[in-house]
Amino acid sequence: MKKIFFLLISTMCLSQNINFTWIQGGNQIEQNAEFGIYGLESNENWPNILKEMSYVVDNDGTFWMFGGYSTGWVSNATSLLWSYNYQNNNFTFRKGWLYHDFNGYNKGINADSYRNVPGAVRMSSMWASTNKNLYVFGGADASGKQKNDLWKFNSLTNNWIKISNGTPTGEANFGTKGVENITNAPPALINTTTWTDSSGNLYFFGGKTSNGDEYNTVWKYNISTNMWSWTGGADQPNTNGVYNSIGQENTLNTPSARFGSCSFKDLQGNIFIYGGYHSSVPQSYNYNDIWKFNPVNGLWTWMKGSQTSTENIAGGIGVENANNMPGTINYNYNNPKPNNWTDKNGNFWIQINYYMWKYTPSTNSWTLMKKNGNPPVSQPPVYGAMNVEDVQNFPGFRNSSACWTGNDGNLYLYNGNTNDSSTYAVDLWKYNTVTNNWVQVKGPGITSGGNSYDFTSYEKLAGLVESENTPGGTAKYGAQWKDTDGNLWIYGICGKYGNEINSTGYSSVDLWKFNSSQKKWQWINGNENSFFKSYTGDLLNYGTINVENKRNAPGRRIDAMSWIDTNGNLWMFGGQVPQVNSYYQDLWMFNVTSNNWVWKGGIKNPDNGYNRHANYGSQGIYSSANIPGARVRGKTWTDVQGNFYLYGGYGFDETSANEGYLNDVWKYDIAQNQWVWLNGDKTVNNFSSTNYPVADYGTGISWADENKDFWYFTNAKMWKYQTGTNSWSVIGTPPPYGNANYGTMGTESSSNFPGDRNKALTWTGKNGNLWLFGGNSTSQQNLWKYNIYTGNWTWMYGPQSSSSYNYGQLDVSSNVNLPPYRRYSATWTDTLGNLYFFGGTQTETYDHLNYNDVWRIDVASYSLNTNESIKSNGKFKVYPAFFSNEVTVESGENFEKITVSDFSGKTVKTVNFSSDKKKVINLSDLNTGAYILAVHGLKNNILFSTKIIKK
Repeated sequence: MKKIFFLLISTMCLSQNINFTWIQGGNQIEQNAEFGIYGLESNENWPNILKEMSYVVDNDGTFWMFGGYSTGWVSNATSLLWSYNYQNNNFTFRKGWLYHDFNGYNKGINADSYRNVPGAVRMSSMWASTNKNLYVFGGADASGKQKNDLWKFNSLTNNWIKISNGTPTGEANFGTKGVENITNAPPALINTTTWTDSSGNLYFFGGKTSNGDEYNTVWKYNISTNMWSWTGGADQPNTNGVYNSIGQENTLNTPSARFGSCSFKDLQGNIFIYGGYHSSVPQSYNYNDIWKFNPVNGLWTWMKGSQTSTENIAGGIGVENANNMPGTINYNYNNPKPNNWTDKNGNFWIQINYYMWKYTPSTNSWTLMKKNGNPPVSQPPVYGAMNVEDVQNFPGFRNSSACWTGNDGNLYLYNGNTNDSSTYAVDLWKYNTVTNNWVQVKGPGITSGGNSYDFTSYEKLAGLVESENTPGGTAKYGAQWKDTDGNLWIYGICGKYGNEINSTGYSSVDLWKFNSSQKKWQWINGNENSFFKSYTGDLLNYGTINVENKRNAPGRRIDAMSWIDTNGNLWMFGGQVPQVNSYYQDLWMFNVTSNNWVWKGGIKNPDNGYNRHANYGSQGIYSSANIPGARVRGKTWTDVQGNFYLYGGYGFDETSANEGYLNDVWKYDIAQNQWVWLNGDKTVNNFSSTNYPVADYGTGISWADENKDFWYFTNAKMWKYQTGTNSWSVIGTPPPYGNANYGTMGTESSSNFPGDRNKALTWTGKNGNLWLFGGNSTSQQNLWKYNIYTGNWTWMYGPQSSSSYNYGQLDVSSNVNLPPYRRYSATWTDTLGNLYFFGGTQTETYDHLNYNDVWRIDVASYSLNTNESIKSNGKFKVYPAFFSNEVTVESGENFEKITVSDFSGKTVKTVNFSSDKKKVINLSDLNTGAYILAVHGLKNNILFSTKIIKK
């Protein structure tokens, strides 16, 4: 039966040259979004990472940090990767998902993909190796579960690659000491200390498992063979140290098992380990000992310090002394590691409570370099003036910061724990190793944390144009626009996603663009707190009226009214908070050049409640006090001058207590920044009007034609609103009871009629045609064309009654393809006149049966009927529709080039000439058939395009 159905479709549709093409997205419902974002360097950027991050400095002096603890809406681990350029004092977001506690994604071992991201972890091991590669091993997720997987980040391609999965439960496979093997694997550890050798191979020492076991093992990862080897220490946890004669290498020497150590290399390449924490019975230890590791023979040398000393011993500030000894930090938050650095001379620095210490490997001695405050009195941070050194400046008592040495030789410190668990350090400091002074160089300072920190953080982002990008399964959206290049813009995705963050409803504040020629999505703008989150707030930030700001956001909304102005900027009015009976009455603009939103007018949502009445004023009179009522689902169009028009919708009139259906017509003059009520009723639910459409129950569908007139099809009547004269008229005589009459497919007839088409998808095509597809029933999966010059309908494609569908092959046009039934899709046309739609849902609850597919209906090449002609769009006129040798182009503005393309997009003729407003073009050399003629302006931009037919 299915074969018969598709054979019938093929027979009926081939003669019309109309094909349906599934061009992007999935052929299953409830697809997850794929964003494809990357960061841009900006002095406004600030990472949402507080502490317990992993960090390295590469050979170029660029600082990198990954993962860590981040306060926020959900929990406390992140997968973000950031870099810092000390020369510009700017952070750059590089990779990661902008919501917390992400489980990660990979396309397989050693598969390079922009979509790959490690899971959100804290206290992982990190290295900067050769060829601008970074490596990350293990770490703990927000629940405390630890991993022993290995990832590589190529900073040249900005992509992660998963190298190994690790073992199923994080168990170790030590193998034979000193022998590489593909099956070797370290245990799942956190809080190790890491270094690399001259070949870029990776090493780490110590660490702790999730069950509390501690190790003193040294592991090596060979980046050439991609294998691990156990090279030092014990293969058993919780071993005690063996301290033989100080300063002498010995086969029996070994540090105790520990975590939170620091490592550094001197100028000769020797590896040193400092401090850490070891839990043992009957006593636990905060260490301040120093050990040297010989990577050639795997032997240890105890250099300095002990298991028991915790007090600072200093002969004086700035005085090196063999007896000097730093104390130990107060162990807290699972991380005993002090803030530490290695300077350009190979000296090792640590911040211990109030003290800044320097260890000189060549003399094996400590020097107290700076002291702030007097213990036991707590010394809070002293910020001073931003970027101004002062002897009193002090970042405060902290650890778990990110620390690195810049190419300028100074020591940098970012964020970290404070000695007050209720506050967070949110700042970047520099320590001048010459003057021994601190200076704050960036950041707001100490904060109470919580949600306030999320708004301190900021990532300047941009979207990749990638084939796998998608906004995800979309039931509804906030607003949509079509630009002059035939691309779709869509704001605010409302749907359902199945992932670890959210398995029910979802609503975002993201702005997306679909490039019709490339058939790819690009994320344009949004808010990090809306990525995949079931967040209950509206994410609304008005800022100051008429002032752009990077943090301005219209918030979560659906069913807003939208327009695009003559500069290509996107406008939006009203809408509804998803799944909440609250309506907006504000006007927004998105500047496509600056990539910022700006609140342009209307009433802030928090003011006077959510549901606001209109102020109609006097009919036909502009006033700054005029404003349409808060509403949803109004119909919109623009006039020749680019002013905005709004018809009807569902919302509030001037006085009624409750919302209802509207049939008013409004105009917004951009230049005056004022509204005017032009037509229709001032009260909701007027179902008896005769000179204009009655208020309907959301059943009407609409178009704006090429002459800027508005068409509205409701209750089996076709209404036309002439924008220039502000007048309504009924076109034609509807059939009795409004029943459908299909007639013959492809044949226009005055008796043809599609029937009631509530929620049908609509487009305005070339040559004055209005198109609709589908409706409010699964049996209405067919395509119709309405000729505005004859007032006749034509059934163009699809069965008269069927709920079947056929995706066919991706990006392969076919006249037997048919999409699944849906409503509320976003619709647009390309420059050739083909019809597109995206997403939609089969239900009214938005929680299932949501699509993320993009379809193209190839109608540009269907045969023109003899009673169709090419008309003016208000600025241009091309005639005749059917030509033998010549066509004439008339323009309201100068043009200087004509291109003619076939329907594959191939340019078959180009005519250049001096700038003019009228030209007769000789096209006698073209073969018989249909073409697209495009008119190009002085900047080679396409001013107008239309279909022409060579006889």
